[in-house]
Amino acid sequence: MIWFELAGALIAFVYGLCTAFQKRTPLYYRIVFFAMTCCFLGVGYYTLALGIWPEGVQGFHVGYFGSIGMYFFLYSSYYGAINTLADDGTPRFRRYRIVAFLVAAVTALLAGVRIWTAGTERILSTWILIPAVATLYFACKHWIFPDVEMGIIDAMRPFNAIVLALCLLQVWELCGTGQGAVGWARAAATGVLLAISLPVAHRGGAAMVYIILICIAVPLLLLMTLMDSKSRLLTGFMLIGMLTAASAYEINSTVQLTFWMTGQEVSVRAAPIVEELLKATPVLFYSVVVSDDRHTLLPLSMSVGIGFAILENAYLLTAYIDQVTLGWALIRGLSTSLSHGLCTLTVGYGMSFIRKQKKLFYTGIFGLLSLAITFHSTFNLLIQSSYDWVGMMLPITIFGVGWLVRRKVRLQAQASSKGRP
Repeated sequence: MIWFELAGALIAFVYGLCTAFQKRTPLYYRIVFFAMTCCFLGVGYYTLALGIWPEGVQGFHVGYFGSIGMYFFLYSSYYGAINTLADDGTPRFRRYRIVAFLVAAVTALLAGVRIWTAGTERILSTWILIPAVATLYFACKHWIFPDVEMGIIDAMRPFNAIVLALCLLQVWELCGTGQGAVGWARAAATGVLLAISLPVAHRGGAAMVYIILICIAVPLLLLMTLMDSKSRLLTGFMLIGMLTAASAYEINSTVQLTFWMTGQEVSVRAAPIVEELLKATPVLFYSVVVSDDRHTLLPLSMSVGIGFAILENAYLLTAYIDQVTLGWALIRGLSTSLSHGLCTLTVGYGMSFIRKQKKLFYTGIFGLLSLAITFHSTFNLLIQSSYDWVGMMLPITIFGVGWLVRRKVRLQAQASSKGRP
C-alpha cells in the first residue's frame, strides 16, 4: 500500500522542484511545496526501512515526522499566508468559522476516542492528529468560505478540497480502520491526492494572474470610451502589454517544466527571450499593418512594456503581500516599468524602418532584439542577487540619461533654428 503514497509524494516533489522557485511564485505555494517534501521524505524513509530494517518501523520511527511536518507546513500556508487575505475577522464570516470549527472538533473528538480506546500508538497518533485537525479546520473553512474581491478563495477552492480530503484520510488511517481492500483504497486515494496537490495549487496561483488582469482591464476598457483617439490607442497597447504578461506567465511555466529549469534559470535564460518576443509582436503588427511613423510607434512600444510591468507588479504584490513595503512599491514600480518599457522601446525603434529601409530593418531588428534580451536578462540577474539595488537603479539611470540627452538635442535644435536668418 505504501507504494501508492510514495508514487504520489514523488510526483508532487518533482513537480514542486520545477515550479516552486520561479521569481513570481507565491509564498503559500512554496510552503505547500515544503509540506510535500516532508511527506515524500517521510514516506521514502518508511519504504526504505521496510526493505532494509523491517523491525525498525515497528512503533515509533522517524518517518512519522514526514506526516507531522507536512501538516504543520500546510497549517502555516493557511494561517501565515492565505487566511489573512480572505478572512478579515469580522462577524459577517463568523458562521463559516463556526461550521469549520465544528467539523474539526467533531473529527478530533471521534478520532481521539478511537485512538485512545482501541489504538496501540496513542501518543504518536495524537502528535499527528493535532496538526492534521488544525489544518483540516482551515481547509474546511476556506472550502466553504465565500469569495473575496480578488478571487483568492475561488481560485484555491479545489486545492482546499484536496487538503481537506488528505486530512480526513490521515485521520482514518490513525483510527486503524482501513484494513484489506479498504486500506488499499485509502492508500490509492492518498497517493492520487498527493500527486495532484501541487499542480492544482499551482493552477490556483496562475488563476490569480487572470483575475488581476480582469480587475484592471475592465475599468480601463470602460474609460477608453471617454478618451480621444490618441489616448485610446496608448491605453489599448498598454492592455495588450498586460495580455502579453499573462501569456508569458504560461509559456515560462511550460518551459520550466519541459526543460527542468530552476526559477533563476527561467528568469535569466528563458523569460527574457519569451517576454521580449511577445512584447515586440504587437508593435511589429502595428508597424506593418497601420503605420511605421516613429513618433507614434515609440510611445506605443513604451505602453506595451509598461502594461506588461503593471500586471507583473500587481501579481507580485498579491503573492508577497506580507513582505512588500511602500518603498518596494515605489522603486519596483519605477525600475520594472522602465526596464520593460525601455526594452520594448528599443525594439520599436527598429520597427520604424520596416517600410523606409527594409534591408536595415531585417538585419537591425535582430540586433535590437538581442540588445533588449541581454539587458532584460542582466536586470533579472541583478535583481535576484545581493546587488539588487544596482538592478533597480539601472533602468532609472538609463532613462534619466536618455531624457537629458534628448532634451539637450532639442534645445540645440531650437537654438540653431532661431539663429538662422
